[in-house]
Amino acid sequence: MNPLRVLSLCLSIFAALGSTLSIFTSPAHAQESPWSISWDEGDMMSVSYQGVPIIWKSTQYVVKPGWLGTYYGDRVEKYKTESKTIDGKQILKVQGKSETFATRYQFTELDDNTLKITFAGQLLKDVPCTGEMNMGFFNANLIQGKSFIATLQDGKTVNGRVPVYPKTMDRAKNNLMPGAKAFTFDSILGKLSIQFTATRPIEFFDARNYSSGWSKTYPMFWAGYVNWPGQMKESKNLKWEMIIKVNPSKNIAASTIAKRLQTTAPAILQTKAIAKGYPKTGQLIVPQPQSIKIESQTILLGQSPHTTIFNATDNRLSRASKRLLDSFAGIASAPPTRSTDDHKTVRIWIAPANTLAPSEAADTSAKWFTTEDGYRLTAKDNGVLIESASMRGAFYGLQTLKQLLRIDQDGFELPAAQIKDWPDLKFRGALFFPAESGYQMDRKLIQNIFAPLKMNTVVIELDKIKWDTQPDIAYPDSISKDKVRELVKLARENFLEPVPLVNVPGHAGWMFNNDQNKDICEDWSAKYALCTKNPKTFETAYAIFDEAIEMFDPKVFHIGHDEVLVPGKFPNPECNYCGDERDETKIFMAFMNRSADYLRTKGIRAMVWSDMMLYKGEAPDATTATSQAAAEYYRSNLPEDIIVGDWHYAAAKDYKSQAIFKKAGADVVGCTWSNPTNIYYFAKEVKKTGNLGTLQTMWCGFFPNEETIKLAFKQFSAHVLSAEYAWGSRKETPDQLPYAAGDIFNKLYTPPTIQTTSGNLIDLNSIATVPHKNWPLPGTGYNLARLPKGEVNLNGYTFLLNDKKLVMLGSSPATPNDAIQSLTISTPNLICNSIALLNAGATNVMPNTKLATMTVTYADNNTETMDLISNQNTSGLIAGKTSTTLKTGWMGRGAQGGRMAMFITDWQNPHPNSPIMSITFTPATRKAGWLLAGLTLLD
Repeated sequence: MNPLRVLSLCLSIFAALGSTLSIFTSPAHAQESPWSISWDEGDMMSVSYQGVPIIWKSTQYVVKPGWLGTYYGDRVEKYKTESKTIDGKQILKVQGKSETFATRYQFTELDDNTLKITFAGQLLKDVPCTGEMNMGFFNANLIQGKSFIATLQDGKTVNGRVPVYPKTMDRAKNNLMPGAKAFTFDSILGKLSIQFTATRPIEFFDARNYSSGWSKTYPMFWAGYVNWPGQMKESKNLKWEMIIKVNPSKNIAASTIAKRLQTTAPAILQTKAIAKGYPKTGQLIVPQPQSIKIESQTILLGQSPHTTIFNATDNRLSRASKRLLDSFAGIASAPPTRSTDDHKTVRIWIAPANTLAPSEAADTSAKWFTTEDGYRLTAKDNGVLIESASMRGAFYGLQTLKQLLRIDQDGFELPAAQIKDWPDLKFRGALFFPAESGYQMDRKLIQNIFAPLKMNTVVIELDKIKWDTQPDIAYPDSISKDKVRELVKLARENFLEPVPLVNVPGHAGWMFNNDQNKDICEDWSAKYALCTKNPKTFETAYAIFDEAIEMFDPKVFHIGHDEVLVPGKFPNPECNYCGDERDETKIFMAFMNRSADYLRTKGIRAMVWSDMMLYKGEAPDATTATSQAAAEYYRSNLPEDIIVGDWHYAAAKDYKSQAIFKKAGADVVGCTWSNPTNIYYFAKEVKKTGNLGTLQTMWCGFFPNEETIKLAFKQFSAHVLSAEYAWGSRKETPDQLPYAAGDIFNKLYTPPTIQTTSGNLIDLNSIATVPHKNWPLPGTGYNLARLPKGEVNLNGYTFLLNDKKLVMLGSSPATPNDAIQSLTISTPNLICNSIALLNAGATNVMPNTKLATMTVTYADNNTETMDLISNQNTSGLIAGKTSTTLKTGWMGRGAQGGRMAMFITDWQNPHPNSPIMSITFTPATRKAGWLLAGLTLLD
């Protein structure tokens, strides 16, 4: 919940913290060593053999118990490195140090097949701490589906096979062989042996299906162990050694790889009148409706359909329906007409001009009518009718309609459909921080994300805006009250109820910015919490409350109340008002009740966070009550009519706190963050308990703007999952969904401008060499056998897909022998505006890895190139990564394993009038192959 800590973590990912040191390419050898070791101050160690990663990266953490602070951590400490050669063997030494902990690593090349890594840590201060002794994030691509032999501590051996993909998220169950001290794998490199030496049991667990975000960047096994506070005091537990040995198989020899084909072939073209346009609709609606029936008939609405709004009490639906139709390129819709009739429903009728709306009365006993925010959408004959008991429900019907509409040469059309829909939860919210630099982003989030996803509440954290009563606490990027009012107005325009959030009494550092309000600070050394017994505190805080109330006219007001005890002293013995008070429970609850009473006199309900009122064991995380008795005292003294924002971000299958707070008499909202598993199971718990709803939180800095979306994309795209699971009854877990949340977010946030375009589909049949079923894992079902075949429309692009084989480029052991080294397609004198590729990395690799290069040669012999870069314009096939720039073309699942995806890369030709003579593709890394399934040249 601490935004400062989250911001620092988020931004550190992208900070330039130092250079990368690579070794083991010394001229002391007759030829280059097959080993490559890199040390980076962000990713720490990475180890490759013949260019193929064995260890992606590593970490080393020493933290306060409970992970409540970091004493030593990657991306935090600076390192000293030393590289040298002894007896022809290369050695890299790395030292790191903080005030509390010091580390020493040594990498020694024993021979061309063997590498030894040693580690020693030293605790420099006698403080209670926990140490995560990580030995590397091992590349799962090398060993998935492969057999292995594990050597146990007693010397016994056990045979096994690495799962193609883990079936569970359980860390303990995914520990490959508990008690093992060594493994030998039949890897794609050959025999890969890893020997561990440490005083503590080594964990080697498959993290590919683990719930935490750090495990999702690339497919990996986590190796290492954890020292708990007592174990950190023994120096022997701070040392480990690891020996990695590769006995390469014959087919990875450089001479074998060099024989791979370098193919040149003429382009076999199939001209298509519409090679790019609108995707098929009706196959996916987010959130998924409760009841949906799509028929084969197409409903034609024409170039200029007319909209009639019946029984609306204001013009919001009229404006919303016009925005919807106008959002389609090349269409200018007529202004809607408002009318009234004898029906008991709000109705929206969209049809060709002079077409009468249906006269049948709605069934007012149906669930779509009796459930708040429900609606019915019927598309048949010659129009679309949306019906609801409320304007908000009709608005949600419009959001569904937008996902059904498409443009053809005759104008608007959609499939015939009958949809009956309503939300499972009453409260479906999102939380964000407004900032001057992020104002336009905030507007787009409200109108393009929250509203289309059928959220109905937006919590706006106001702490750092420009307050009239406290002008001196403003920050350089503080947003003005006038712009906050505009955000509130826009929220209500889109049927979102705005809720102000002002943090008290903790997280109140904003009140002390620029050294202001020292007299109401509980502990000035921390500048964190308000003094809850100082009369001036109430005067100051409630003046801020009043400013927020004037801007919002809210029904609910969020007053924080989380994590009050850290940092600083609460209560503070040196405080003039609280010095004699030793019981934080009484002063905390007295402040909460007094603040809630103040709001109640103005007809406003108070909302608070949950953690202070929970003790260990009552939830998977966020339990900061100092005792069970304290937690129960808080809950038994809750204000009347309070809403509790029960926040938990750890992935768990049970959240007992939901029932605990409901039993205490509160309305409860389950609050999630960025973990998809947490979002899924928490929504299930909220529904099972019968609580109010869910709130999707974002903690990516106090002043986020559009650059923040790139840095914290997972937090932003998580709104799609939150909306999905709050609205309906989808049973699929996030990794089983038929879409990637990031793709949906991108399409909503920046709607693509779609224009129908002709083009030429390239037939790759004569060029493709790698069978669908042979990659990535033959015989497992975890392959591309389910990729559609023939002429297919994928996300609006048309490709001609081979029914048996794919093009794969590769020049390393990480690719099969039938991969090709380069491909040149002759395209004499073809002219195009852009080139669309359906492609993917054959396996996942680290972000920003260049997988392949496309070179376009023109008739004048000039060239242009495009790099295919992981997580920028393409990504790995396995798991389906998303970012602000990725566009998924196809997503599916094999008979086994996780989700797979192929991506559309649309290269804009800078010389659209220059004839193209050829297109050449070459691999750009030895870490993974690159797959090309479809190629289309767009006019």
